[in-house]
Amino acid sequence: MKRILALAVVAVVMFAMTVNAAPTILSFWEQDDPSAQVVMDVLIAEFEKANPNVKVERSHFETEDLRKNFAAAAIGSEGPDVVFGPNDNLGVFVPGGFIYSMEKVFGKDYLVSKFDANALQASMYEGLIYLLPDRNGNELCLIYNKKLIPNAPKTMEELIATTKKLQADKKADYGIAFNTVEPFFTVPFLGAFDTFVMDNPSSEKNAKPTLDSPGIGKMFAYLKGLMDDKIAPRGVDYGAAEGLFKEGKVACLINGPWSFTSYVDAGMSIGITRIPSVAGKYPTSWTAVKGYCISANTKNLELAKKFVDFMTSAESQIKLVPAHNQIPTVPAAMTSDAVTKNVLLSSQTEAVKYGVAMPIVPQMRACWDALKAVQADVFSNVIKPEDAPAKAQKLCLDALKQMGITVK
Repeated sequence: MKRILALAVVAVVMFAMTVNAAPTILSFWEQDDPSAQVVMDVLIAEFEKANPNVKVERSHFETEDLRKNFAAAAIGSEGPDVVFGPNDNLGVFVPGGFIYSMEKVFGKDYLVSKFDANALQASMYEGLIYLLPDRNGNELCLIYNKKLIPNAPKTMEELIATTKKLQADKKADYGIAFNTVEPFFTVPFLGAFDTFVMDNPSSEKNAKPTLDSPGIGKMFAYLKGLMDDKIAPRGVDYGAAEGLFKEGKVACLINGPWSFTSYVDAGMSIGITRIPSVAGKYPTSWTAVKGYCISANTKNLELAKKFVDFMTSAESQIKLVPAHNQIPTVPAAMTSDAVTKNVLLSSQTEAVKYGVAMPIVPQMRACWDALKAVQADVFSNVIKPEDAPAKAQKLCLDALKQMGITVK
């Protein structure tokens, strides 16, 4: 009898210790929009319910603060277990040794089977996957005013013909507008000329700028031709191009998903489609992703792994879609009603599907600066388009030399 009582006491004590044990804390830092944060908290509550005695502590940071604070904490072997943000964080986090390779945590086969291939490509650095992508976007599309162009133009040739008719009928001044100052809005057209800005774009060690490719000059010649022929306005920045579109003076605008709702809210009837083909070849939108990284300093690796896997499940992504209006990265979510029945989202899928990952290596900064300078010269008739490739490459290589980066 005493033995039975003793065992009963031990059982009660052990149960009490289990019930009263301090929860395991998983620290989670994120950079996300307010609406998405609300849904994140719902998902975190679901995760905690499925994992008793686990507490996820979410902290929000703006983009640059997240990068700076996480790097500083990681250097001191501190900081969160999991961090969420844009993929260009990898350019800081990976060289610093601050995060795990997701291939080491999950295995490459699992990642390839779970995620969209383009999203994974954008999640790589030095050939390895370091981020679990949650959403894919930042791509440029063609937005058209349905009052001027009822149906999506499939080719630039079609758009040019339509523009000339609109001009003849005095219904619009131009057919298409884009920010002519920033090369971010022109580089998609490189795809129509089988050209990219660098070789090995996901490797800091081996990335090699290729701005001297003939396709660079061909792209600038084509875009300059649109301006010379009054199909597109010359010398307009982001605000000016958008203003012309909202005023109904231009039929189409090249812009990204962050802008779509503003046109709807302004009472415009818009359509969204892939940037039309040029002589049978499509421009290629550049894409970027947001997603989850696991800190190399985490003491809760298995729990962190479980958490990020849950947060990037098809079910979780579908719940988040209405909050951020970007394309999810798990195929089952990408083809769900949350995407296909959302016009602002479904119209982006083709651009994302055929997009290419935006390079995040340090060499890209030099490429952007070189392209911006040369683009300005071409569009203002300072240099000829055919002279642009050599000048752009020289500017880029000179900048890299100042940055202490050697091109192999």
